[in-house]
Amino acid sequence: MSEMKKTVLLTFIAGVFSLLPTFYYEISEQKANLEYSVFNGPLLETEDLYKTIVSIEIKNTGKKILSDTVAIVESSSEIESLGLSGSAGLEPKFKLTNDKLLKVSSEKMHPGDKFTVSVMLSSKVNILPPSIAIRSNEVIGVINTSRKDDTKSVSLFSGLLSGLSVFMVSLFLIIKSRLGMALSNPQYKNDNLFYIAIKIGNEDLIDLISKHGGNLTYLRFADILLYLGSNEKIKHSDALSGMECLFLINKTKSSRKHIKRNMASLTGFERRTEDLLPLEEKSKNIKHSIDFRNAVDEKFDSFYL
Repeated sequence: MSEMKKTVLLTFIAGVFSLLPTFYYEISEQKANLEYSVFNGPLLETEDLYKTIVSIEIKNTGKKILSDTVAIVESSSEIESLGLSGSAGLEPKFKLTNDKLLKVSSEKMHPGDKFTVSVMLSSKVNILPPSIAIRSNEVIGVINTSRKDDTKSVSLFSGLLSGLSVFMVSLFLIIKSRLGMALSNPQYKNDNLFYIAIKIGNEDLIDLISKHGGNLTYLRFADILLYLGSNEKIKHSDALSGMECLFLINKTKSSRKHIKRNMASLTGFERRTEDLLPLEEKSKNIKHSIDFRNAVDEKFDSFYL
């Protein structure tokens, strides 16, 4: 073999080996991929309002861990209530601004992780689809228009079942609204507890609700009021008023029994059922946040007349 051929052959072999790492990287690289699907519920009309539910499923469909995944949902209609669910161990957080802009975030999503956010939209005019933007530090989310399941086959039954469940949830919430029951919006609960804390006027309590309001239940808030009132950190009358305000928004019988017990511990005597009937009757007329705040004002102001 001539020297020229040897040189060409060696150069070719060296070139091949220099490209191998690149080929290996392209083949074995873990791709980042973020997809979301949108499911629109039926448009329902109740009294003078239109209502519908929109569910958005966000899923890490790639092979790479995603960090700081954010879903932004902006609607021209009011976001009346919302629900969140996620894969085991996944705890997405939300922030609702002006009842029309929702931000849901997750610090870390492993491959296959997903979370779903469902919003109930309400408007006096026809409801337009919300604007949706999904992204993480690694990639921008894209909509999954095929809506295929994990086996890559389309399930008609699954689609029908999803639509039926959304319809039933919509109907259930509308019936609750007509009966005057409080809607189960986590943001409203936080705001309600914060407003009671403001009326009580204790800085430590206000600071507690500001930092940890999302993790507080109505019952736990009643326990905090019992502690503060029993240790004279707030007035007994303020603690009692705060517990009574919980009757206006919390309809759970079990929680009400515990709150009633806290009242007895604070005052030294058990409140009769008939004494609380006016509160229960008033709670039936509370449909919106402004109704609750007016009732809270009335309850606290009555102690200073």
